[in-house]
Amino acid sequence: MTDFTIRRNRGFVLVFLLALMPVILAVVSVVIAIQLLLLMDGENNHTCRKGLLEIQETFAQACADLTRLNPLATQLRAEKVRAMKEAEAAMGSPLELLAMAHLESVIQRQLSLSKQQNRIIQVSRFRAEEKMNQIYSRISKNNATSSHPLPRLALDAVPKFDLTPSYEATPHFSEKQALRISWNADITRTFPKWITHSFPEIGTWNQQCGATIENEGHSWNPHLIADKQ
Repeated sequence: MTDFTIRRNRGFVLVFLLALMPVILAVVSVVIAIQLLLLMDGENNHTCRKGLLEIQETFAQACADLTRLNPLATQLRAEKVRAMKEAEAAMGSPLELLAMAHLESVIQRQLSLSKQQNRIIQVSRFRAEEKMNQIYSRISKNNATSSHPLPRLALDAVPKFDLTPSYEATPHFSEKQALRISWNADITRTFPKWITHSFPEIGTWNQQCGATIENEGHSWNPHLIADKQ
């Protein structure tokens, strides 16, 4: 093979490679974009699942603490009913002051328990809302937007307007206790512009995660729930 032929073949190879260069660069850019998108989505999923489990763990502890106080709440309600009857029966008698003092003592114990119950609820909600805001902030930083419900504690107060109610799981507790976060990753920010212009149907990547609590007797177990795409 002559030097001329070798140089000519090399020239053809060079021209061929130069012709393929845009395709090669396009493929490389798409691969990088896909890797970035998967990394971003993986970070969002990890943030969402870990955060929602922590929220439900906080609520599970609150459920356990509140229901643990139910026997005392029930006892104080019964004592108050008896004390009110005794105070009514003692009206105008020498025992009136003693009966009223007993009734006041029961009410004070109820107030103390009520403060304890309310503190458990308020602290759990504060911690849950704080964690929810952290999740939202971290997901939003990854080129995504998020819409989420406010954290809630799906317990019913029984009797509802009593000073010291008992707290019970609402009907369909796990469904009502569920928390979900959805986000829409903007793919157009990740892929090269020529791809998004050529394929306008490419827009957002919709994702979601959720967690709830299962109530089994005196046990409150947080767990992830299936994503709804």
